[in-house]
Amino acid sequence: MKAYDLLIQAETAIASITGSADAPGRLGLSIADIAAGMYSHSAIL
Repeated sequence: MKAYDLLIQAETAIASITGSADAPGRLGLSIADIAAGMYSHSAIL
């Protein structure tokens, strides 16, 4: 199951930077899923 990445991007205003003036857009990659993997990797180490 994927994280709520679009919601996080909207709340942190990343979506407003990447979209056009008419509509915000999301980034092509899932930041929340990558960050969760990095934090779990550092916790295991």
